[in-house]
Amino acid sequence: MKPVKVIIYAVLVISVVIGVLMASNIDFAKLKKQMNTTDMYVVVTENGKAETIQFDDKDSMTRFHYVQEAYDKNGAAKKITFSANKNLRLNAILLVTVQELKDADGHYLIGSYEEVQADLVPEKTKIKLGL
Repeated sequence: MKPVKVIIYAVLVISVVIGVLMASNIDFAKLKKQMNTTDMYVVVTENGKAETIQFDDKDSMTRFHYVQEAYDKNGAAKKITFSANKNLRLNAILLVTVQELKDADGHYLIGSYEEVQADLVPEKTKIKLGL
């Protein structure tokens, strides 16, 4: 009798999980594109375009937007867009995680970035970046 109860509970739990996932309208294709990332490199060549966001409580925040070419370890390029809460240092070398998602202008979105030293950049990429 016990194995029958275990099977019934397992089927019930699986059914509930599937029901929750279907009811939540998760876009699995978009989720997959966010999770599939490629490490690429970019050199900050210009100041970001400042955008000040005004909140209801009269506070504001300034974001700096960038659109640049990024290169993978083989030197292949993608046009990316990203923003930062400060104007990034000119000539900074960034390692960015590029998602498969694109914005309305067709630029790839990034998940994160961090500044790295030139010696960590692959040789083919250094050539493309002019390092």
